[in-house]
Amino acid sequence: MVIGFLCGLSTMERLSSDFFGVEHGCWGQAKQIFFRFFGLIVSVLGIVAATVVLLQGDGATTPCDSCTALSCIAFPPWESVDNRWWHCDSCATATADVTTNTATGVFETLHINCPNDSTVSVDLDSSKSYSRESLKQGLPSYCREYCLLEHDSRALF
Repeated sequence: MVIGFLCGLSTMERLSSDFFGVEHGCWGQAKQIFFRFFGLIVSVLGIVAATVVLLQGDGATTPCDSCTALSCIAFPPWESVDNRWWHCDSCATATADVTTNTATGVFETLHINCPNDSTVSVDLDSSKSYSRESLKQGLPSYCREYCLLEHDSRALF
């Protein structure tokens, strides 16, 4: 955001002095040129620094764990957790195993491998019939409900 502000500030077209009725002398023009130049230099250095920090990452972990609150907002925040369009957690990468009752073939327990490397066992309601596809589609919701995640988007809203 700061880099974008400096880029815009240093490259925008200035209003003429006739618009405000104030004439700038030699000092005012020098100051304006200095700030434009300074803004461009800081913007370029900021882009280079951000690129270096991002390229040092491995693609799986973030170089700034506390930046999640600034870089992601589950949207729309006024909807319930299950009705949001996207989430700021890793529950889409969760995997699970299911325990089946051998006599009846009914799914009994869902063992979720949470993104924080923990495993949670969830007893499934025996009165409902589950299919593998419905459990697969509902796995992110189960993860959000039962896994204790460090960066929980529900804490923000």
